[in-house]
Amino acid sequence: MLWRTPTSTWAWRLAPLPGDRTRLATRLRVTYDRRRPAAVLLLELGDWPMMRRMLRGIRSRAEAEHRRRHPPAARPRILALIKAGHTALWATIEFCVGFLLWSTVRGRRDRRVAAAAAVVAAECLVFVGAGFRCPLTGLAERAGAPAGGVTDIYLPAWFARNLPALYVPVLALVVWLRTRR
Repeated sequence: MLWRTPTSTWAWRLAPLPGDRTRLATRLRVTYDRRRPAAVLLLELGDWPMMRRMLRGIRSRAEAEHRRRHPPAARPRILALIKAGHTALWATIEFCVGFLLWSTVRGRRDRRVAAAAAVVAAECLVFVGAGFRCPLTGLAERAGAPAGGVTDIYLPAWFARNLPALYVPVLALVVWLRTRR
């Protein structure tokens, strides 16, 4: 498929791959107005993250549709192991967040507080690095869980969906209280 304007073209191409797979390639060509170098720089810097996010979204929707039409065979033992590991990690992180809040209110500063802060910071980095999706969710889906199946570990669905929105204010409060002391 080709989209064309007088100054640019945007091409999309589907290429078959071995193993009943397909690759989507996209190519964008633009004729720049060299009299406006700031616009050129803005286009070049903004194009890469936009294109990456767009292609990841397409891949995610295509894979979800494929899983819906061809669900993988459930592997209950592996799925139970993934969910048990996720539950242990989740409980550890919850404990660390609670401990950080408690130690901040109490004014404590020691190695345990630093360790809890490191665990929470590492979890935040992993979560952001994985595109705001738990990395174990993909493993659970490949083991036969429904989409997002790792988050149903004993949590209400609304709570699991809104975990980041619920914990950002708590972590912001901890940081704010720490900076005031």
